[in-house]
Amino acid sequence: MLYVTLNFKEEVKKMSSLTDVNYSDLLIEALTRYPTRTAFVAGDRRLSYDMVRDRIGRFMRVLSDHGVAPGDGIGVLSANMPEVWMVQAAATLLGLHYSGLHPLGSAEDHAYVCDDGGVNVLIVDPAHASVGGEIMAKSAAVRHTFVLGQSDLAPDLIHLSESAPPTQLVRYDFGPEHVPWIAYTGGTTGRPKGVKLPDRAMSQAVVSVTAALDLPSSPRYLAVAPLSHAGVLPIVPTLLRGGTIVVHQGFDPEQWLRTVQDERVNWSFCVPTMLYKLLDSGLASKYDVSSLETLMYGASPMSPSRIAEAHEALGPVVARRSI
Repeated sequence: MLYVTLNFKEEVKKMSSLTDVNYSDLLIEALTRYPTRTAFVAGDRRLSYDMVRDRIGRFMRVLSDHGVAPGDGIGVLSANMPEVWMVQAAATLLGLHYSGLHPLGSAEDHAYVCDDGGVNVLIVDPAHASVGGEIMAKSAAVRHTFVLGQSDLAPDLIHLSESAPPTQLVRYDFGPEHVPWIAYTGGTTGRPKGVKLPDRAMSQAVVSVTAALDLPSSPRYLAVAPLSHAGVLPIVPTLLRGGTIVVHQGFDPEQWLRTVQDERVNWSFCVPTMLYKLLDSGLASKYDVSSLETLMYGASPMSPSRIAEAHEALGPVVARRSI
């Protein structure tokens, strides 16, 4: 294991310079340093680090037992839930490459991404089961389909994992150019385009968010942006510090404010349209948001006047970051 001292920023910077530290090391370290702490909160569910690590190992066993092997691709179409990140982690540790399918995309675009990116394993939540069926019909690449819950479409990955034997998480060693993630653009100028993110880029992204940003020392991260896309990048940095991720399936201003208050959330990431919606609701003054230390925004520019308005409503917490 990688032992990190209290001088966390300096240690993470050192980690980034070690050629033998890869993304799987960071994943495993994040999941094993604080076994009894709460890793995820989703509704009335509170999942410890031990529970998350165990579930990831069982996901790996189910996928392996179904013939999924290193080099295969996996795509997820789902609303936010902790299992979305667990699937990504399982895929990474199995040597697969992951591509997120945006919940607002069309079945045709999803099928294109699957074929273009070599997505052999499709995982959907029950709410997207019908779209999943369309993808299966349109895509030549998809060989296996699972659902994160009960559905007539395909086997329930969560249920299968409950009877799978535990599997220890072990680092991979596919080299710094191994590609664990193929991210697709929005396709605003035509077809979505796949951007390959090699292991070294994924590792550096974790280091950048962890060390370069002034994160709270005991982070409590509110995830409202899609975990299938950019909303997932703060997850490993939060876990590396023994923090907690509170997961929302979508963005609702009052729910966001109430959660910041009740869960003592101290950082979050959103896009400007979410922040505008929150400010326009006029509800910020009704909730205690004094725990909030950092609110990052990205994906598009934000009006300076609205940043000033956010500082007035929430405190001097808004920071622009490209994540």
